Amino acid sequence: MSFSLKIEMISRIFASLVLAFILSGCLAKDASKLDYYELGYDESNKNLICDRRADTFIQLSYIKVQNGYDSRDIIIKDGINISKMENVKYISSPKDMLKKAFELYLYNNCHLKLSSQAKLQLGLNIIEMSIRDDYAFIQIALELKDGDKMVLRDIVTIQQNYEANPINALNLALNKALERIHSLVLGL
Repeated sequence: MSFSLKIEMISRIFASLVLAFILSGCLAKDASKLDYYELGYDESNKNLICDRRADTFIQLSYIKVQNGYDSRDIIIKDGINISKMENVKYISSPKDMLKKAFELYLYNNCHLKLSSQAKLQLGLNIIEMSIRDDYAFIQIALELKDGDKMVLRDIVTIQQNYEANPINALNLALNKALERIHSLVLGL
C-alpha cells in the first residue's frame, strides 16, 4: 500500500469520526431533560434534648425492596395499571434513600439508636412506594428480632394526599412511616 493511499485512508477515517461526533451532538440536543428527586427525612424542625440513658439500641439488619419498586423510576399506579413518571427519577435507589432517611431520623430523635452490637435486629421491606391519583402511598413491612425470637411484625401503611406536588407528598409519607416505625419499636 502506497504512502498516499495510507494518508487518504487515514483522512477518511478522521473525517468519518468528526462527522459522527458532530451528529451525536445534534442527536443529543433533542434528548429530554431528566429531573432527579431524593426522598429523605426532614430534620428542619428538630431541636430535641434526650436522656441518652433511656436509649434502646437496635441493629438495622436489612432493608429489602419488592420487585418492581427496586429501581430509580418513580412508579405511578392507576388501579391495576402501573407506569413510571416521564423524565423523572430518584437520585438513588429506594433502599438507599430509606436507609439514609432512617439513620438520620434516629440520629435526630430520642430513645432509639443504631448499634452494630445490639441484640435487637430490625429488618425493613419496602412493599410499595408509589404515586396514585391524588395521594402518595408507602407501605413498609418491619420485623424486629431479639436473637432468634420474633418480637414484632407489622406493616406500616401511609397515604399522603397532594394537590400539586406528588413528590413532596411521597416525602411526607416517608417521614410519617419513619415516625410510625419509631413508635412501634419503642412501644415494646
